[in-house]
Amino acid sequence: MANTNFVPGTVTPVSFQVFGQGIVSLLNITGHSMDEMTQLFDVSNTGHGGRTARLAGKGDHSGTVNADFDLDAPPYLNPPNIRSGVSGIILAYFSHYSLGRPMQIPVIIEKVHYEVSIGSQSKWSFDVKENIIAGSFVMPAA
Repeated sequence: MANTNFVPGTVTPVSFQVFGQGIVSLLNITGHSMDEMTQLFDVSNTGHGGRTARLAGKGDHSGTVNADFDLDAPPYLNPPNIRSGVSGIILAYFSHYSLGRPMQIPVIIEKVHYEVSIGSQSKWSFDVKENIIAGSFVMPAA
């Protein structure tokens, strides 16, 4: 029997809460990506027979959120206050929004990108990096 437990992207949003504010903004996005990384330390020595040995160091996350520009809800207004240098909590949903299983990542917004194309929709996106000062990292339950 085939595994049919997949989730369409239309029900996997992103919400953002600015650090120190109580308002959580559900963003109308077109997609999002998140990278989980670990700093690796080379601990090779002569006992490893000329091969590389590594240990895991600190964890990190970075990602990008993409959206179409909506003049009725520009991202730079507060809320949601999507501007470079702003810290907060991102809830990145990889399962259905109503199931409440987001990955909670404290972030700082590194870059906001606006794009206008002739004959196409206006778009915006923002890149984030993990910022543990803004809150706690929480991985969702299965």
